[in-house]
Amino acid sequence: MNHKDWDLVNRRPVAKMLSELEYEQVFHAESQGDDRYCINLPGAQWRFIAERGIWGWLWIDAQTLRCADEPVLAQTLLMQLKQVLSMSDATVAEHMQDLYATLLGDLQLLKARRGLSASDLINLNADRLQCLLSGHPKFVLIKVAVAGVKRRWNDMRQSMPTPSDCTGWR
Repeated sequence: MNHKDWDLVNRRPVAKMLSELEYEQVFHAESQGDDRYCINLPGAQWRFIAERGIWGWLWIDAQTLRCADEPVLAQTLLMQLKQVLSMSDATVAEHMQDLYATLLGDLQLLKARRGLSASDLINLNADRLQCLLSGHPKFVLIKVAVAGVKRRWNDMRQSMPTPSDCTGWR
């Protein structure tokens, strides 16, 4: 992993989270003119360039995201959203776990797609192509389905009786 890739995979979910929550009217992006916007959160101010879509969705240019002089990290935004969304510590911890699974998956996708042209992608078989797709454009923690299922399976497996729990087992 290099810093450029880490920056890229962090910027995308930050842009998605800000766009989705602004669309759902959790907060409002204030226009600063010339497609520049600002979202104020408790103790933070996010600035970026975006265009409003026909249905009001903000299409944020992830490369323009700024929050003071801090690096753009999805975990930072998630912590800033804790108060706004009234999340408990346990909920934040679960979302952090899902976020890191997503970031890791996005890093792997970035590496797997590196060097592939549009022609290369078109010529892939459908199963291979599916493995290289990013997922839903508005769903933030897209890799969480796998992480969540695995977590639930581990929880369920731990609560299942083992053969030694049965009476008469020798």
